[in-house]
Amino acid sequence: MNTTHGAPMIIIGVAILIARAFAPLIPVTYGGTQYSLGQVHGLCNSTIGQIGQAISATAAHNCGQVNSIYGLMNMAVIAAILLIVAGFTVRVLGDRIPRSQYHA
Repeated sequence: MNTTHGAPMIIIGVAILIARAFAPLIPVTYGGTQYSLGQVHGLCNSTIGQIGQAISATAAHNCGQVNSIYGLMNMAVIAAILLIVAGFTVRVLGDRIPRSQYHA
C-alpha cells in the first residue's frame, strides 16, 4: 500500500483548517484602537454595531470588509474539507486501481 497518495491534499486541507482556527486572532486597528479580527466581527454584528453602520459610512465600509474576510475564511474551510475528502478518496481508491490504468 502506497500511503503517499493523497497525503499532500490532506496536509494542505488540515493546514487551512488550522490557519482558519487562528484567523480571528489577527490584530486589526479599528477606530484607532487595536482589536482582534474576531472582536471587530463581533462588534460589527452586534446591535450597537448595526446602529453605528447606519449612522457612519466609514463604519459600514469597515464592517463590510471584515464580513468579506469572514466570508472568504468560510469558503477556505469548505475548500479544506473538500481537499481532505479528496485526499482520503485518493488514498483509498489509489490502491484499488490497477497500475496499468494510471498510464493509459
